[in-house]
Amino acid sequence: MCERIETLPDRILMYAEDGEKLLEQITALELHPTTSLVRRSSLEDVFLRLTGRTLIE
Repeated sequence: MCERIETLPDRILMYAEDGEKLLEQITALELHPTTSLVRRSSLEDVFLRLTGRTLIE
């Protein structure tokens, strides 16, 4: 369903190749999140994932 799941105190982050399709699969299971956001990874997201550090401008 998704490549990685990250559980935070106030949300669950799910990483997938196709976020829209993942959201469709979740709602097909009769799970209805209070809110949802589908977005593409940014360069900063990739940098943080690879290095564990944020970009400093």
